[in-house]
Amino acid sequence: MAERDKIILETFAKAISLVDEAVKTRNSAGESSQYKLLLWKAAAEAEYLAFQISIAKGLGDFDPSEGKDKDESTLQPLSMARTLLQQAQTSINSDTRRSYKTTREVVRILRLAYVRVDKPGKRAGSESRNE
Repeated sequence: MAERDKIILETFAKAISLVDEAVKTRNSAGESSQYKLLLWKAAAEAEYLAFQISIAKGLGDFDPSEGKDKDESTLQPLSMARTLLQQAQTSINSDTRRSYKTTREVVRILRLAYVRVDKPGKRAGSESRNE
């Protein structure tokens, strides 16, 4: 396995782990600042992952936003982010562009969740505590 591929797989694992930690923290009463920090870290790790995929797979000129209608009504952003990270990890070797596009979507979802932590009236930040 090439070194860059190893880094990509490790970064997938770390991003998923950070999302899982955020879910646990979200379910803990009074941990808003820790939850927000974990969201930020997960988004940063997903951003780094997208960068690694772009560099390793030669996607520097690929724009994943083309033709994408952005739906901002994600009701459970952490569940969605985790699912999308798993899908991107599964497709990294078979459909690199899809994997990259999915990873960029995870970054967007996590950033929205981060921004909406302090705005509980917004749908994307008001996921249930049972996630």
